[in-house]
Amino acid sequence: MRALLFSALLVVLPGLASAIEPAPASAGRIGLFDAMEQNLVEAKLIAKSDHAARLILANRTKQQLDLQMPDAFAGVPEQVLAQFGGGGGGVGGGGGGFGGGGGGGQQSIGGGGGGIGGGGGGGFGGGGGGQFSIPPEKVQKFDLEVVCLNHGLKEPSSSKPYYLVPVDKVVERPEVVELLKALGRGELQHNAAQAATWAMQNGMSWEELASKRQGTVRSTSRPPYFTAQEMKAAFAYAQEAKRRAEAQQAPSESYSESGYTSASVE
Repeated sequence: MRALLFSALLVVLPGLASAIEPAPASAGRIGLFDAMEQNLVEAKLIAKSDHAARLILANRTKQQLDLQMPDAFAGVPEQVLAQFGGGGGGVGGGGGGFGGGGGGGQQSIGGGGGGIGGGGGGGFGGGGGGQFSIPPEKVQKFDLEVVCLNHGLKEPSSSKPYYLVPVDKVVERPEVVELLKALGRGELQHNAAQAATWAMQNGMSWEELASKRQGTVRSTSRPPYFTAQEMKAAFAYAQEAKRRAEAQQAPSESYSESGYTSASVE
C-alpha cells in the first residue's frame, strides 16, 4: 500500500511543480519603438478610417515584454515610409516634416498612447499612462483613436499598408504633438480635434475649416463638415495645445493639463 502511495506522489509532484513554476521574467520596461528597433516586438498598424486605427503587437521573445507606449505617435502610408530610407520595425533616416506624402496618396495619421493601460485603451492592461505588458510569444490587438495629418489627401484606408513611426518623423510643430497626446488620453472630442489638427499642422484658416462641406460637388446635400460647436472647441483646443507646448519649452513655468476640459463639445 505504501509503495502505491509513493508511486502516486512521484506522478503528482512533478505536475504540481510545473503548475507553480514562475512565468519567464521580464527584462524590464522598454519603449515600444526601442523594442521594435531591437526586433523584440513586431508591430502592424491598420488605418481603419479617418478616426480609428488598430495596432497589432506580437511579442517575438520567450519572456514577458513590459512596454511603454509613446505619448504621441504617427502612422504613415507606404509611399511616405519610403522617404525615410527605412522600413519595418526600425524607421531610419528622415526627420520632421514628412506629413505630406505627395502623389495624391493617403493622409498620415496621428494619435497618442497615454490612455493605454489600467484597463483602458481597448484592453491594453497594465499600469496605465501608456504602460502595458505582452506575454511571451503572444499577439495582442488594440484599437486607437487617431486624426488625419494631411488635409487634401485621400482618407486612410485599411486596404493600404500603414506603418507606426515616431511622431517627429511626421510632425514638426510641438503644439500638434501636445494635441495628439491629449487625444490619446481621451481628453478631446474627435471632430474638434481634427479641425484643430488641420489648422495647426496644415495651416488651414478657421474660415476655411468652417466653410468645409461633407460630400462632393455632385452631392445633393452637403452639410458642414464641422458644426459650430466643434469649431468653437477646436479653436480652444488649439489655444490650449499652444499653451502646453510653450510651457514645455519654458521649464520655469508651471505645466498643467487641465485646460482641455473647459472646451467640451455638446
